[in-house]
Amino acid sequence: MMKTPRRPPRSRSLPMPLWLQAMIEILLTSIASLVVVLVVLLIGWASLGFVGSPATVVAATGQVWLAGHGVDLHLNIPMTDNAQAVSGVARLTPLGLTLVLLLFARRAGKRLARASYEGQFWQALVGAGLVYMAIGVALSLVTSTSALSTNPLVSAIVPLGVLLVGMFWGGHKVAGSWLRLVGIDPQELSDRYSQYSKWAGAYLVSLIRAAWVGFMGLIATGALLAGVSIFFHWNRMIALYQGLHGGFLGDLSVTLLQFALLPNLIVFALAWGSGAGFSVGEGTLVSPATTHAGALPSLPVLGAVPADATAWAYVVLALPILAGALAGWYFIREGENHLDEWFALKLSWRWLAAVLSGLTLAIGLGILVGLGACLLAAMAHGSLGVGRFTDFGPNPWVTGIWAAVTVAIGAVIGQLVGPWIEHDPATDVEPEPRSKRPTKEASSTERSSKGARRTTAATTSSSSSTGATGRATSRDGASASNTSKRTASTRTASGAGASRAGATHGSGSKTRSASAPASSTSGSSDHGSGERPTKVTASSRKVAQEPIEADSASNGAEATSTGTGAGDSALPWAGPGATGSATEQDRAGQAQDEKDTRPDSAAEQSSGSSDASSTSAAGASGGAQESGSAPTEPEEPHAVPEKRPVIGRPKRRRR
Repeated sequence: MMKTPRRPPRSRSLPMPLWLQAMIEILLTSIASLVVVLVVLLIGWASLGFVGSPATVVAATGQVWLAGHGVDLHLNIPMTDNAQAVSGVARLTPLGLTLVLLLFARRAGKRLARASYEGQFWQALVGAGLVYMAIGVALSLVTSTSALSTNPLVSAIVPLGVLLVGMFWGGHKVAGSWLRLVGIDPQELSDRYSQYSKWAGAYLVSLIRAAWVGFMGLIATGALLAGVSIFFHWNRMIALYQGLHGGFLGDLSVTLLQFALLPNLIVFALAWGSGAGFSVGEGTLVSPATTHAGALPSLPVLGAVPADATAWAYVVLALPILAGALAGWYFIREGENHLDEWFALKLSWRWLAAVLSGLTLAIGLGILVGLGACLLAAMAHGSLGVGRFTDFGPNPWVTGIWAAVTVAIGAVIGQLVGPWIEHDPATDVEPEPRSKRPTKEASSTERSSKGARRTTAATTSSSSSTGATGRATSRDGASASNTSKRTASTRTASGAGASRAGATHGSGSKTRSASAPASSTSGSSDHGSGERPTKVTASSRKVAQEPIEADSASNGAEATSTGTGAGDSALPWAGPGATGSATEQDRAGQAQDEKDTRPDSAAEQSSGSSDASSTSAAGASGGAQESGSAPTEPEEPHAVPEKRPVIGRPKRRRR
């Protein structure tokens, strides 16, 4: 038998605060990213034949890691027999390596966001930032050499940008909201402002989203142009690969270096597609209008640079315009153009309000996308620190202006085309339905469906109405017996000289003879009532025949029995010898026949009372015949409420 402990075991680990978790997480993340850089440099070192010492490779790993964050590298390489002296500052950031470091920071941000409560993420940011600054300073101090060095202060501050962007990116994936990530409830913030402020906020949020769509479209334009250029200049790139004679490891190292520079090349193509162009050294320019590149470094991917401009080069300007049209369409799709509504209320000319709101939207989208393009160009632009390659990449301001203009033009087009593409359900007016006369086919279909429903209802109710059918049949037989009894009583009254025994024998024989045609009378009344016979199963017929025979036998016995007095009647109001006259009996028979022609549902409810009245009437008439006394007027019966069904069966439509 397993014994459970009385007290839960104490945790052997101490609770770790969030800022300490962030420090450990960022430390492990930094080590992992350093290992990735070290592997790439080891491949390059092996391709060079392991020239130098391993300490040099480790020092270069720290410097390249800092360069991936955007830290400037100071070059001071002395002259050798095979190379000249190099002195300068290398500011070219390999954006591919930056993207890898950003993904590492994003992963750390997601893990820390899951470990923090709402409003506590700042603790993780502070702890991670302190550790990252310490790592940057340590790497700058430890890995700097006379040939390659970095500034410790810059190494402590600049990498924080990559870390914070990555952590916020990862935290947003967990929190789902930028405001909630920093401890602000969006609903409470919205309740503090008026409805006009909410409309203004919704307009700005939609504008930023549309600008993001245009910005991503601009990046997709650069990626498309870069891929097309590499495809058409593939032979030139292969020739440059063959000219290096690096072998497998050498070609692999060059390929990894080009992957690190691939995002830079995409930004170069973005600037070229927007019309701004880029430079590959001092005094050079590559744009759709002109191409003046000069001598380029022996890097195979630079073989994709266009050699000369062509007349169709300006066609590529349609791509950033298309990106702007996409942004304008997305804004129209959001449905938050409250500025247009405000202009429509303030101005009497609707066309002027539409023009002003459209121009404002286009300018806003152009400015936001232009700022994004300017930031990308600034990150991709740099200096190799060697010779004339101190100006390498697109001009940030020129690229931003060209991107803003082209996107603004496209935004105007998107606003004009957007309503035709995006359907607005609010403008739909549903026409009133027209009353159509039913066709012959529809009428026949409706009649057949109604008939099928009636048949189904009759079939389902046949099993429950078996007893009622038997009672109704016996009631018909009783009515026929009462008719014969009235005839017999009339004949008995006319024969005053008949003896008591002869009268009894005559009435009994006539009553027996009258019990035979009872079944035929009931059958004729069923078919003569105007109603269609209900479909009855074989089992219901068998059950219905037994009550008919039993009631017929009981009626005959009542007619032939002697000594039946008025006190044996089941009616509460029946007195001694209350049989009623022939006229009253005829009226009662007519009422009974009319009651028999009612729907089956009503007959089922009133079957009990009808059976009782018919039985008592038969007993009373038999007593009168035996005594030979004249019929007397019955007393006024009490008002007996008739039981009716809650939901009656609908009457069948006669054709």
